[in-house]
Amino acid sequence: MTQLIASITADTASGAAEEIRRARADGATMIELRLDMMDGVADPDVPALREIAVAANVPVLLTLRSTAEGGHWDGSDMDRMSRLIALGGSADYLDIEWASWQRSANLRQKVMLALGRGVEGAPPTDSARRLILSRHDPSGRPRTMQADLLGMMSESACDVPKLAWRARTVRDNFEAFELMRGAPRPMLAICMGDEGLPSRVLAKKFGAFGSFAAIEPGGEAAAGQLTITEMRQRYRWDRIGPATRVYGLLGDPVSHSIGPIVHNAAYDSLSENAVYLPFRVAAGYESFKAFMVEVLARPWLDVRGFSITAPHKENALRCAREIGATIDENAARWGAVNTFVINTDGSLRAANTDGPAVLRCATELLGDSLRGQRVAVAGAGGMGRTVAAVLHEAGADVTVFNRTEERARSVAKGLGCKWEPWDRLLRDPTDLFANGTTLGMETPKAASGQSQTALPVDRLTPGTCVLDTVYGPGSTRVVTEGKRLGCRVLDGKALFAFQAALQQELWFGRSLDESALLNLVESSCSIAIHRRQLPSA
Repeated sequence: MTQLIASITADTASGAAEEIRRARADGATMIELRLDMMDGVADPDVPALREIAVAANVPVLLTLRSTAEGGHWDGSDMDRMSRLIALGGSADYLDIEWASWQRSANLRQKVMLALGRGVEGAPPTDSARRLILSRHDPSGRPRTMQADLLGMMSESACDVPKLAWRARTVRDNFEAFELMRGAPRPMLAICMGDEGLPSRVLAKKFGAFGSFAAIEPGGEAAAGQLTITEMRQRYRWDRIGPATRVYGLLGDPVSHSIGPIVHNAAYDSLSENAVYLPFRVAAGYESFKAFMVEVLARPWLDVRGFSITAPHKENALRCAREIGATIDENAARWGAVNTFVINTDGSLRAANTDGPAVLRCATELLGDSLRGQRVAVAGAGGMGRTVAAVLHEAGADVTVFNRTEERARSVAKGLGCKWEPWDRLLRDPTDLFANGTTLGMETPKAASGQSQTALPVDRLTPGTCVLDTVYGPGSTRVVTEGKRLGCRVLDGKALFAFQAALQQELWFGRSLDESALLNLVESSCSIAIHRRQLPSA
């Protein structure tokens, strides 16, 4: 059983007791007392906290992490180890840092006595406590990591080896997956930081000893920890197993996307054994290609599909061509890909579900016939290009505007439509203004005097329809100004729901109905972390 371990960090005994009870109620299966963070908790309080955990039927892990390994204990190592040994009787598991364990045979003997196992190397009895040997590096992957792991594995006293390091890129997760999957006994392998989220969620898929979670936002014991509720509800922890299929969002940024909330809730409703995760793949083609090479080289990951958002929609098309994927005709014609389907034989299909969703939104605003309708498209990236291509094919009179003129000229020439300089945007009458950029990602209040001034929404007129590909819990300035003028307006929520339904059809052969997806999008936006807007993906 892979444990969901709640890190207790309260600085009073009463607060810690409440956190233990809440952690158990929220679904944690083990408690970690992070004594280095619990300044107001005295040693005599620890046995009482253990009794609360025992009554809740959850084992206790004691941790006193040094500052050298990312913790808060700044005293001497001797004092730290003496305190851990003295409190060992209040633990089911004791976390001892590998560097400390190697330092002294006398210390190792004392640890073994504290664990109730007598001599160094003695295996645990049913009543004895267990030993976790750990190595942490909050700055990055340690050069000695493999040697450290081999050393911990070779210690007969070590019940659970643990490695935790700050992910340099999202690709660090692949090494964590391989360690968990290939370990001769359950271990902990954690990539810290936002990029390391997949290693925390998928620990259960690979039979790891456990994964750590916070009680609530702000209570994280390490960078990148999710809360218990996020692990269980947003990322379907209870349903993850060896056969769980993996889907996700590739982009930069991804941390504020509602994609994981919407898709995972849909998987619940569809009873799919699947989980959807955010993967922050840094901007640039080489980063994108390197990530996909890592994925395709590991069929045992059971990755079956990706959504692709800015800035990678054109990178995805290029990558698909280079690896010989099957590319849907419309995706090739529109010059952008927002969906990958990875088949069980490892073959890849590249598709674009943005296009049909854009067409659906445009016809809702302008009517069934778009022929001759004047459309101004802001942006010539993956989304802007798709908007321009789809509406041009539908007969609209499309003009592309981009802050980089050469980019606007190149995209317009490739599509056979017009372009104009950015400073001409919305200076001429237009029937539909479509924002296909990532500009306008803050609310109107946050954007006052800032980046949103690059979108000249003050030039909107009452007769213009507005399609904004940005979604979020509030309204962007584009949407707000359009509504103030009485324009017909659609934001990225509808667009997201329409394209997400098409993605699910590609992945599963079925999807939630559109009204259910729209409801999910609306509710997800209302609880979006940090309440920021994002481009549709």
